[in-house]
Amino acid sequence: MKFDLSEDQALLRTSTRDFLTTEHAIEKNRHLMEHDPRGYDLAEWARLAEMGYLGLLLPPRVDGQGLGPSSWRS
Repeated sequence: MKFDLSEDQALLRTSTRDFLTTEHAIEKNRHLMEHDPRGYDLAEWARLAEMGYLGLLLPPRVDGQGLGPSSWRS
């Protein structure tokens, strides 16, 4: 059994970490949660959608990526 990430999963992890570190800094999120009635930045959610993050788990029949949850590979 393999317990490591596939090449695609590792790339997704790295690009997601980089994006969240630069665009969704924890300090910014805390400020939004405390001072914005919505608690989030609508423009950043739109960027996440444009980048395909919001459709990662959705099936292709609804224009999602269809990746599903990570599972063990043998």
